Amino acid sequence: MAKLININKPIRATTETAFQRAIFFNGKTILGSKTEIKWLDIELPVDTDGKRRRHCVDLIGIIGNRYVICELKFGKDFAAERPDTAATQIKDYYDSIRKNWKDLDNKNIHHPDGKTFNWKDVASSRTILCVAANAGYWAYWLGHRKVDISGIKDVKFYSEDITTDTFKNQKGKQQTYLPKLDSSCWDIL
Repeated sequence: MAKLININKPIRATTETAFQRAIFFNGKTILGSKTEIKWLDIELPVDTDGKRRRHCVDLIGIIGNRYVICELKFGKDFAAERPDTAATQIKDYYDSIRKNWKDLDNKNIHHPDGKTFNWKDVASSRTILCVAANAGYWAYWLGHRKVDISGIKDVKFYSEDITTDTFKNQKGKQQTYLPKLDSSCWDIL
């Protein structure tokens, strides 16, 4: 089983991990102009065999009584995975949750500083799957590289309008820091 991290600990990262933490620390994200996702936990393994270190959901949240699982990307060029690959990844994570929810509940897979939920509920057919990234990521993949996401079913795509140097600027010369966003608003693509 993957070791669960201390999610309230200062970090060194200035890219995707910083984006993830800043969203989570904010507590919620506004979709469009009114729908609110309340974030429950981050970076949780969805396999119980302990062999897949990177098989973790980036964010888990809730909108009303519907759960949300989210794959995050952050960058402005080829360094971050393609959006269609990210969509496949979040679908795979959801399949793992549906397969492993009993073990995940029995082993109480949650961070101590996250909010608890039942994996059985996340495994339901009402769960929303999404990929979210900064605007620079989408400009590169959808604009420059012309990747088409319009035919991808069962996954929603969102953009947050922040620059790729947001967290690098926050960190400055510090060894570690707690990344933050003044607010978190995502536009649907």
